[in-house]
Order: sequence, then C-alpha cells, then structure tokens
Amino acid sequence: MLLVALYLSLPPVAAAALAGFAIGLLQSATGQNDQAVSFFPRLLAAGAAVMVFGMWMVSLATGFWYRLWISLPELVG
Repeated sequence: MLLVALYLSLPPVAAAALAGFAIGLLQSATGQNDQAVSFFPRLLAAGAAVMVFGMWMVSLATGFWYRLWISLPELVG
C-alpha cells in the first residue's frame, strides 16, 4: 500500500523538485530571491508530470482498488 502511494506521488513531486532546483540555480545566478517567481514553474512542472503520467497513475490506482475490493472478504472475516 505504501509503495502505491510512493508510485502515485513520485512523478509530480520529482518534477516539482527538478523545476525548483533549476529555478533556484537561475535565481542564484541572477541574484533574485523571490519565492513567488519559483511557485508557478513548479506548479506547471507538477501539472505536466500528471498529464504525462496520468494514465499510468490512474491504471495503478484502479488496480490497487480492484485488488483491495476483491480481498475485502478476507480482510473483514
């Protein structure tokens, strides 16, 4: 269950982290330190990652819920 949560959260979090790192390098090179400037690119990167990996994420979540629903009698009884 925790691996499913990791797999579902990894693409947007990794994309936002990479975008934040790139924007941080750019800001340190230019000397500009504004937090509002780095928010929008990170949001766009996370949204793009969801658009790219969205079908895989939905498939993974659907498979998890299907397996959970099928094994529900064993978990309850």
